[in-house]
Amino acid sequence: MTEYADHPFASIFPMMAPDEYGALREDIRAHGLREPIWLFEGQILDGRNRYRACQDVGVTPRADTYIGDDPIAFVISLNLQRRHLTPGQKADVALRAEDVIAAEARQRQRTGKGADGSGGRGKKRNLVEKIPQGFSAPKTRDLTAKALGVNPHYVQDQKKLRAQAPALAERVAAGSLSVPAAMRQYREEQQKAELTAAPPTTLPAGLAVGDFRALAADLADNSVALIFTDPPYDRKTIPLFDDLGRVAARVLKPGGSLITYCGQVQLPEALSLLSGHLRYWWLNACVQRDGHNEMRRYGIKSQWKPMLWFVKDTRGDVQTFVADMVSGGREKGVHAWQQAEAEAAYYVERLCPVGGIVYDPFAGGGTTPAVCQRLGRHWIAHEQNPTTAARLIERLETAS
Repeated sequence: MTEYADHPFASIFPMMAPDEYGALREDIRAHGLREPIWLFEGQILDGRNRYRACQDVGVTPRADTYIGDDPIAFVISLNLQRRHLTPGQKADVALRAEDVIAAEARQRQRTGKGADGSGGRGKKRNLVEKIPQGFSAPKTRDLTAKALGVNPHYVQDQKKLRAQAPALAERVAAGSLSVPAAMRQYREEQQKAELTAAPPTTLPAGLAVGDFRALAADLADNSVALIFTDPPYDRKTIPLFDDLGRVAARVLKPGGSLITYCGQVQLPEALSLLSGHLRYWWLNACVQRDGHNEMRRYGIKSQWKPMLWFVKDTRGDVQTFVADMVSGGREKGVHAWQQAEAEAAYYVERLCPVGGIVYDPFAGGGTTPAVCQRLGRHWIAHEQNPTTAARLIERLETAS
């Protein structure tokens, strides 16, 4: 049996999966080789799987030589309908075509020879002209994508995955993962990595007394993993949600979260104001298991409180599931509006990595700092009332 090497152009299409190859081998064993092995420049241009299957079962392969000026287009035309490729695999094929053409261009620029070794003057000169003088990676990629019937954006995304997430790119090339799903997973992994990155050393730590709208200027951009806070609930303070959203949009890391308690009455306006700066993610519920508040003006016994969840860009770690309902006991030992530590702890543990920063611009009784101190998270807190701030410090000192 004549021995043939693989031509570089043959690598545009991937080898068959084991089950497909097994079926091909058994078909050739039973019926012989139906499609010839195509050669170009004395090497296999198309038919690597058929050639190896023939070797496995002892069938002498029949070979024909391709005569033409566009062997890459020939390979694509033969395999496009024969191979059942996903859009992601086709995108990967377009990149493989770009790679082999670029390599061929570099080789021929070094040697000054055409595809047939004639210095570019043979009848295969058309291919040579396309490569050294007119080669453009994006243009070639787009043309190949068009020939394969695949979205050029998929090709661009697969190229990015190859460079920055090769394991995901391999799954796309194998057909086990779509390009959109791979890109979504890649972005999630990037955001998760950003959230777990070490905080800037220049950030102020601990408690500062004053209005958060002024104090937040000292916080670095893209530095906070989680804002967990409980603003006032009266009508006159509703504009604070706009200020909170503006600060959060600057200081949160991409993929970071803002979770804020909110009164039922303030809910529509708070949602609207925060949505001007961040992406709404979910409406969580804090169930008051140790009692209820009587809203006499509305004739309602309120047994749960909204917790608004907004994110910067998108949530950075969707692999960690978070319940949309928490329940804590009644804790009012430090501040009249104090919230239960169990509620803050639940979200701090899940939305801020160890070593990350939690920011509370309305520190009040200090629930968020106390939880962060216990769970080993960095924290920054602002409290406008000096008396409340003093009691907060006492609480933290007692806890430590």
